[in-house]
Amino acid sequence: MLFRKINNHFGYNRTQIKRRMFKMAAVSHEYHLAALDIKREYENRKGREPYLVIEFDEKETFVASKLIPYSVPVAVERSTGFIVGVGLASFHPRRSANIARRKYGQLPDRRREAFNEVCEYIKRYAGGRKVIICTDQKREYRTWISEELPLTLHYAVPSASKKNKN
Repeated sequence: MLFRKINNHFGYNRTQIKRRMFKMAAVSHEYHLAALDIKREYENRKGREPYLVIEFDEKETFVASKLIPYSVPVAVERSTGFIVGVGLASFHPRRSANIARRKYGQLPDRRREAFNEVCEYIKRYAGGRKVIICTDQKREYRTWISEELPLTLHYAVPSASKKNKN
């Protein structure tokens, strides 16, 4: 939903909406961290295996125009579907790059910083356990994971769209 639509629906101005969204994000982040601590304590009592399997992927979206693309890296625990970490990053538009540069200026590529942020969530969630990360076959993931999480195992799984469908 765009800010303009929220404004028309609720009667708030743009800065009020941004303030409320940031406050909601902070509250949900605190709730999320508390849920992580509770879940970790439960797993320690249960005596599970000392390794953790995490699915990692990046989704690409845009804000208001396809000239402002964003990447959303997401890490999810495979066994429970628990969202371990989420990030947000801008990057260079692939289509109409010249128009985007003239209209909005040069957009910084911050995908690596968002990946590092999600890795910090993974480290915190793992709590000393061994981690196995499953990703798609994007080339950058191999180097990023080996640099940020050197003690993890990395499996690059081929995407479903590239498989032969007979």
